[in-house]
Amino acid sequence: MRTAFEITKIFHGEEGADKAQEKFVKLVQNKEPTENMPEVSVGADPISLFALVRKCLDSSQSNSQIRHLISQNAVKINSEVINDLNQELSIPETGLMFTVGKKKWFRILR
Repeated sequence: MRTAFEITKIFHGEEGADKAQEKFVKLVQNKEPTENMPEVSVGADPISLFALVRKCLDSSQSNSQIRHLISQNAVKINSEVINDLNQELSIPETGLMFTVGKKKWFRILR
């Protein structure tokens, strides 16, 4: 990690390297969400897990890639692994924290 810090410091200065290191530690090592995670509004009706992942990810992900992510336990809702492709989810008033993979965080709202 020291080498990455030094290289980042060369290109972005010490302050930029410190910010990058803090973000890395928070996101990758501590597995905490970022402050500026995207918010996705899905409405009050129940939605299937597959449809929710489809709505959150960009169109570059195919349906089979989404099914693979779900079956490989890469989808979490409020830190709980969900792997039932057809599970219907009701979004509470307060919303949900939604994770796909290690680095894609979303806030799901009604």
